Amino acid sequence: AHLYTVARVATATDLATEIGSDRFFDLVTHDKVHAIRIKKELTLLALKQEIWRLTGALPAQQRLWLWAKRQNHTYRPDRPLQLDCDDHTAMMDVKEDTTAQQNNKFQQELRLYLEVVGTPPAGPPPADAPVPEDEGYPQLPTNQILLFLKFYEPAGEALSFVGTHIASHTDTLTDLLPVLRRAKGLPASQQLCVYEEVEFETSVRFELLSEHRSLKDAELQSGDIIVFQCALPVAAPTSMAVEPAAGAASSDVPEHEPLLQIPQFFEHVKNRVVVHVHRLPPQHSHGQGVREKERAMEITMDKRWTYDQVTACVGKALGCDPLHVRLTMHNPYSDLPKPTPLKYRSVESLQEMLLSFQKTSDILFYETLDMPLPELESKKPLKVSWHTASTEEGRVVNLLLDKESTVAEALHALAKMVPPEAPGAGEASGASVMDVAGANGAGPRRLRMMEIFNHRIYKIFQDQEEIETINDQYWTIRAEELAPEELSQGPDDKLIHVRHFYRDTRMNMTHNFGDPFLLMILPDETLASVRKRIQAKLRLTAEEIAAWKIAVVSFGRVEYLEQDDDVVRPHFRKHDNYSNWDDYLGLEHAQTGTGRKKQQARSGYDKPVKIYG
Repeated sequence: AHLYTVARVATATDLATEIGSDRFFDLVTHDKVHAIRIKKELTLLALKQEIWRLTGALPAQQRLWLWAKRQNHTYRPDRPLQLDCDDHTAMMDVKEDTTAQQNNKFQQELRLYLEVVGTPPAGPPPADAPVPEDEGYPQLPTNQILLFLKFYEPAGEALSFVGTHIASHTDTLTDLLPVLRRAKGLPASQQLCVYEEVEFETSVRFELLSEHRSLKDAELQSGDIIVFQCALPVAAPTSMAVEPAAGAASSDVPEHEPLLQIPQFFEHVKNRVVVHVHRLPPQHSHGQGVREKERAMEITMDKRWTYDQVTACVGKALGCDPLHVRLTMHNPYSDLPKPTPLKYRSVESLQEMLLSFQKTSDILFYETLDMPLPELESKKPLKVSWHTASTEEGRVVNLLLDKESTVAEALHALAKMVPPEAPGAGEASGASVMDVAGANGAGPRRLRMMEIFNHRIYKIFQDQEEIETINDQYWTIRAEELAPEELSQGPDDKLIHVRHFYRDTRMNMTHNFGDPFLLMILPDETLASVRKRIQAKLRLTAEEIAAWKIAVVSFGRVEYLEQDDDVVRPHFRKHDNYSNWDDYLGLEHAQTGTGRKKQQARSGYDKPVKIYG
């Protein structure tokens, strides 16, 4: 590699191919330019002969320009190579970067621009054509500069490269206008708007050229780019951006405003991004989503778009009302959707949607809703675990209620979604009476809602409490039908907490598991009666209930009840505080049956992660 120089010589054809399709700012992508590999010991004339073989331009027609990176991060042809080198200069002495030369750094490539002076060639010469030996190069007159010309067509939002022009420092825009019209084939009377392309890396900057200022006064130099367009009629609006009204449908918002002016077009190109829009994947039990295998929609958007414009574009691609589209941002570090979706109009622009933890992504997730998102956000979703009379979880019900709704209204809605249990489904002591009454409409069903955590009932909600205060993400919200005996509770009856537990003898601690429940006991009810009712409620066999121990647990102190004729009520304190720290009736047994299933089903958070490789 050290014996050869790789020269990438960009031509007007390369610029015309890229500008308007793959490139809009600056001039060319050098990696796409044809590479000429030439020995370092050969001269610059040999390089010009290789260029002739590729383009047909004679060596005496070739004015080669060195590129330079400017302070504003643009990369432009800067000065003719022949000012520093002649045809007999060895290729090893032809340097693009004087700084690299001074530091004795190895130069990987030599980047040049070919300006053909005189009659353009018809194409590459025949393979057997004699190699021209003519030397020399076209001289650039003093105070003349090389300008590159681009033309913008607002109707099609199209940009094209239309050639170069050698201009004098003393020329004004008036002198340039005939040249620009000829370059695009426009009539002599066509009015033009002419800009200089200044920079684009940090900010898009185009300066309108004044008609009477000279190019020197405008600080134009070789390598600068002139972008021009046909002047718009006076009646034509310069902007058609529409700010949607507060209640306007998102589908009425245009994808982007008409790009009628050159700065508008380049601002749009600078902020244009291809967004990969995925369907929001289903959530797993451990709360993490997995990207679906289906192909994502690739939609070209503008980082400056508003929330309404983004949803309008996604809704159009999906063929649905944009108000029914809900978006979720992407976490670029975990490559997963963020846990909470975006609220309606909660972000100002697409750029905010794609920025997460100081890192930019090009992915969004969507879901289509059954109702408009603003209407959905005015309601409170509530996930309720419905339990049967045997304390088992029957189903999970997702309620959607007004945020001002109370617990009583939530239970009323729940009663319509969960049918009464069939007679005989509950415990034997009269549960069927309540079920039949509810099923036949003889009396309203009585339901209650509770807050469950760590296999304990922490709270029984009052009917007048508002559901807005209920957190169903951290707590399990459970609902059930009141047992028949609770409807006729006497003054001395007591509603007690019942929990499953096992003892850790090594640590002398009790641990709860399974589904807790409430049980009404009478003042003189014996242990035998309570055990029989628990057996019926939990649908246990005689062998199973015989293996269980029953105890009253108070602040970790376990008092076992062993005599069948022992009255249970006196073992509990007299006050009626049904909270987490109250005494409870404990059922000591191994974690089997329903309790063990629940424990396993909810242990997804503790699953190990295997890392291969």
